[in-house]
Amino acid sequence: MVVLEKIKEGQTEVYVYKGDKISSELPVFYNPIMKFNRNISVACISVFQKNFKKEITICDALSASGIAGIRYLKEIKGVKEIWLNDKNPNAIELIKKNLSLHNIYLTEIEKNVWESSKFPKVIVTKKDANVLLSENVFTVVDIDPFGSPAPFLDSAFRSCYWKGFLCITATDTAPLCGTYPKACFRKYGIKSFRCDFEKELGARILVSSIILTGTKYEKAFIPVFTVYYKHFFRVFGKLSPKESEISKLLDKFNYISYCAHCGRRYLEIKTHCKCGKKTQITGALYTGELWDKKFVEELKNELEERGFNEEKTIVEKILEEIELQREFYYNTHFLSKITKKAPPSLDKLISTLNSLGYKASRTHFDAKGIRTNAEYELLIKSF
Repeated sequence: MVVLEKIKEGQTEVYVYKGDKISSELPVFYNPIMKFNRNISVACISVFQKNFKKEITICDALSASGIAGIRYLKEIKGVKEIWLNDKNPNAIELIKKNLSLHNIYLTEIEKNVWESSKFPKVIVTKKDANVLLSENVFTVVDIDPFGSPAPFLDSAFRSCYWKGFLCITATDTAPLCGTYPKACFRKYGIKSFRCDFEKELGARILVSSIILTGTKYEKAFIPVFTVYYKHFFRVFGKLSPKESEISKLLDKFNYISYCAHCGRRYLEIKTHCKCGKKTQITGALYTGELWDKKFVEELKNELEERGFNEEKTIVEKILEEIELQREFYYNTHFLSKITKKAPPSLDKLISTLNSLGYKASRTHFDAKGIRTNAEYELLIKSF
């Protein structure tokens, strides 16, 4: 049974459709799990705006109920204009209803375009997202689809200001993480495979695709925050028109050769592993930074100020791994099958590696994962 229910998220009240299960078949899609995404997004865009030091325009290109865009309007300072868009007529009616909860009323200024008279200005459009993005320029563009963002990336770069901020979600984790390699290749141009660092591989394939799309428009997409949570990836990046920034990003693309037998990985094309087994190869893949330390520290403070405690906990885990972010993590349960030993506790393993003069940390991607700059053989001996 589908009901329209009023909820409160952050500082914002809205109506949403709820059914017996989360489904794209609802009149207007709403996923309560994505509250984490929206909390992180409010904080990330707020950090960007503070550093940008000017008023910003935001486009929520796939608005559905409008909950994300309305939260941006209510909870982020320095917003001068926000666009809420969806091609679903049911979504448009729900967006209008939700705006009226906050005493924001709209006037139709042309077919399928409505505008508020209050400041900050709210513009609601009923268009295909790619059409809207191709017609306008925004400081911040948010692409939060049900599935892959791939069909929207070109338009997102065309519409995002040359020093703007892109926010991208992908919920198609199965292709990205190696379950459907050909589907991943079709959507993102890079083939995935099953491995013990599959969630990081998925994140890096997504980031690689975003970066390479941006280079076509002479815009560098510099990742500042990447997160995996439950069933989705969320990536935030600032844009730069500098050719030197594009060049720096492209210098961090490598091929990865992976041995599914022993777990060794090489940042080069290597057909056979040291153990003698044949490797799987993919690329070229972005192997650079997924996080900007200064941005993540500011994000942690922003989350703390807002009382977003679950999100802050994840960000604290990311700050632990940030110094080792170019070292792909290992899954300790996978390694235990190789060593034929029970996996040690992560704390003990990290302590052992630290005592030998190496860096090591947990990773937010995998509760059983460890990052380290120790060589593979030493890691195995430390079990």
